[in-house]
Amino acid sequence: MNAGKTILGGLLIGGLFLTADPALACGGTGMAMPMPGHVMPMAPPAIGMTVGVLPPGFISVTVNGIPFFRAGTIWYQQFQGPTGPVYQVVPVPHGM
Repeated sequence: MNAGKTILGGLLIGGLFLTADPALACGGTGMAMPMPGHVMPMAPPAIGMTVGVLPPGFISVTVNGIPFFRAGTIWYQQFQGPTGPVYQVVPVPHGM
């Protein structure tokens, strides 16, 4: 039972989800895999999501005395989680 959850979780995290019929038609294993060298696009994180690590290339920005982090168009604010710092996706700060 856990193996099925692990496989499904891996497919969902990887941005790839096929129902059983098309997946079986792809090769009979029930798993669909992207082609080698193919990069799967990922949707930007939603406001309110938290991450443990900021993405590469982030910059620190202070707005009205409040520290933020920005990676592309996504803004983060640091909070203390139960096991250490976490970064929450926040709306663009007022005045930016």
